[in-house]
Amino acid sequence: MSVPSLRQLALESVANYIHDGFYDHTDYVIESKMSNEIWELLSRKYGCDSDLLKQVESKMTVTKIQLGGKSMFQPMVEMLRKKSLESLVFDGYEYTKNKKLKFATTDFFLALKKVVSEESKKSLKYLDLNFSPTTSRSWSQWVSENLPNLETLLLRNLKLTKDDLSILGRNLPRLKSLEFFATDICSLEGLSKFKNLQTLSLKSFAPLKARLLNPLFECKKLRMLDLRCAIDSNIIEKFIQCGKVLPELRFLDASGTDIDKEKLEILMKTHKNLKQVVVIKTILEYSIIPGIDLLNYATPQSFIKCIQHYISMKHDIIVAYLLFRMFYDYDEDETENLDQETLRGFLSVTCRALEVFSDVQEVYFCGVRCLKIIAISKNFKSLGPQYLLCLANQLVDSGIRWLEDKSIIGTTRNVWNIINQEIILNLRHLNVPKTCSFAVKCSKLEDVEVVPALNKLVPKINPLEFKTPRSDYLEPLILWLYYPMPKSLERGQVESALNTIQKITEANETASESFIAFKKMVLGVPRFPWMLDNPQNIMNILEGSSTLIKRVQLAFYFMEILGDFENQELADQIQEVFKNLNHLPDRIKRRLPKFSFCSSVASLKDTVQNSKFDGPIEWSLWIMREMIKNDKKVKLKFRMAGLNSVVRALRRRNNQALMNLRCEVLKR
Repeated sequence: MSVPSLRQLALESVANYIHDGFYDHTDYVIESKMSNEIWELLSRKYGCDSDLLKQVESKMTVTKIQLGGKSMFQPMVEMLRKKSLESLVFDGYEYTKNKKLKFATTDFFLALKKVVSEESKKSLKYLDLNFSPTTSRSWSQWVSENLPNLETLLLRNLKLTKDDLSILGRNLPRLKSLEFFATDICSLEGLSKFKNLQTLSLKSFAPLKARLLNPLFECKKLRMLDLRCAIDSNIIEKFIQCGKVLPELRFLDASGTDIDKEKLEILMKTHKNLKQVVVIKTILEYSIIPGIDLLNYATPQSFIKCIQHYISMKHDIIVAYLLFRMFYDYDEDETENLDQETLRGFLSVTCRALEVFSDVQEVYFCGVRCLKIIAISKNFKSLGPQYLLCLANQLVDSGIRWLEDKSIIGTTRNVWNIINQEIILNLRHLNVPKTCSFAVKCSKLEDVEVVPALNKLVPKINPLEFKTPRSDYLEPLILWLYYPMPKSLERGQVESALNTIQKITEANETASESFIAFKKMVLGVPRFPWMLDNPQNIMNILEGSSTLIKRVQLAFYFMEILGDFENQELADQIQEVFKNLNHLPDRIKRRLPKFSFCSSVASLKDTVQNSKFDGPIEWSLWIMREMIKNDKKVKLKFRMAGLNSVVRALRRRNNQALMNLRCEVLKR
């Protein structure tokens, strides 16, 4: 477990650039390995939309795709058909009806045929299929005939017919791994055709007689066999009764079966290469037997190995169960007795589970409970900065992911309580902007105190490091402007922060709405005391700007960010900046909308409707007038958003110039 690598940080940056639309200006196409990692980051953090898929199609060489939890739409199909896929996970996707698609179906098989191009038929090596009740029975025929280079096949929620294995075995000579999940297997006939099979999962297979297992022993190269939680409680006994051997077998998952010490010793004698056996939920779950590595609860090390195995196998239900067991087997008293390396092992495996199963609520719930126990142990501080840093980063990611789920608010509150410790907040390489953003989001929860932590973190933010207009920079920059700062301001830092906020919000409605919601949030500290104590600070920045345009722009920023403050002297000083607005030459006026804080409906509407000062309103009306010139789409957008009604309701009896500008906007 270590700090994020330079590669990982670079991948996250590229993913953010692509999402925010700033990767359009390059012709560079990202190679496949990086593309796959970036795609995973994008789909996990942002989901998929048409604009994003266009960039993925033209800029990335994606070969691994996981489709799950969303509906497929035409741009997704078009993008996938242009790729040469090597790995495809089809998990509960729906092929939905839209303007370009004349049908809708929950049959993954029909969608699968649409997605897999001729190139992908030749290149596809990994296929994970989650079946639905409407799936066509001819699926096995199509897979066998069209995917000759398949090496791994996972089948979920399926009722396997007696012929399916035989059909698959005809044309899949390269298949090395075959796994079934929640699948009704009535026969193993045809299994003998998979001569190169090395991994086989027969979970829930219940043979009535031992001889029905005979086809299994034809797979002479089999190294890993999964018989866990079999419905038939005598599956191990029947396996032994066959009197045959899998000569290359190295790993056996016998969880939930009838395995005992006697049966295990027989297997050890007949299978000389057998090294590891998983025995949780059996009478051996706390046993130690010489000569074999049992993955169970007997020792912390075997427990950790057990969790690592199921994480690698992507078995989220079992991982959640094991985290649940960890919480109860290693409570506060037990954790106090663990040495440093063992504690590091539990921390590492728990963080890994949270990362791999980021969308599984039970893993999040149980994982955070385990980390809470670790965080209060006496050895927690001695784990070292690398482990503490990875703990903090993973908790922030998980907390942000589940923050809106009200059913587990208590768990998210625990996440913040773990992070909100001196030893974490003082970490040298802590992701301060992301941690600040998470703190702000947590401030909405009951019984959560974030102000002391923000007081400690915000001064560490350097606006000069946030020049790229990424959406995740918005909150940290506003925090930096919002919080008390030294009275001697660095103009360059302030202008840099404001300019970046401008670029983030001017073409992004969502970011603009976030800004408005954020600036109204009261976190319990005075607003800009460093400005309000001495209004000349602001004027010094404005006067120091090189052009009137920039001065007007910065003034508007301050009015927006400060909101409804009571310092009339400051308001009057800023208002002076707007006096010359309508007297600027036309060539400069045409440029002004480009320098606007935000030309979005949300910001304009909020300013006209709620600002107590004429300056920002005048600025907003001026921008609206320029935007709707000869642009019917913008006019319609303003009307549908209710901007016309807001402008019509505006009244300023003592400012005729502003009312004249209002009339101009309404006439257009």
